Amino acid sequence: MRTFTFLLFFLILLSCESEDYDTTVIGDMNKNFDIVKLDPELSVSPSSKDSLDINSDGNFDIVFIKSPKPAISGYGSETNILVKNGLQIALSDVNTYPDTLSIKTWLDDNLIWSTSESSKLILQSFKCSGIAGCVGFANFLNVSDKYIGFKIGQKFGWIKVDNTEWELKIKEYTVLK
Repeated sequence: MRTFTFLLFFLILLSCESEDYDTTVIGDMNKNFDIVKLDPELSVSPSSKDSLDINSDGNFDIVFIKSPKPAISGYGSETNILVKNGLQIALSDVNTYPDTLSIKTWLDDNLIWSTSESSKLILQSFKCSGIAGCVGFANFLNVSDKYIGFKIGQKFGWIKVDNTEWELKIKEYTVLK
């Protein structure tokens, strides 16, 4: 009888679901979020913006902004994100801009994260000088199928994007439960 009680207790213990949110892998399914594949994809062109409500609470957590920017000859554009409501973005350890993450990247507290206060972060921009012309900077210069890692509290997720000088496409993202 003792063996049966022990086995029953052990099976119950193994069947309990953990509420551990301390790691997520980009591209893998996870019980803490749903992957939303946008069809059609969101497209943000210069002089426009669009937003996402990552945790489905009725408040937009991230705003994508494409703005025209004067250049030496005409205009170019820059891509920014405005984060709010406690959303944090994974930053590069090389510079302080949002990192271009790839599929199967582990998202956890060991990454460098932006503050949880509302802030505007640069995905792509450029600086111009008479000698060098206009030189692009930040980490989302002409990228395809790259991910922006984020966290809210202890839950992690991602946003899959393409970015060129003239268009930002948001292809899929995770909605936190």
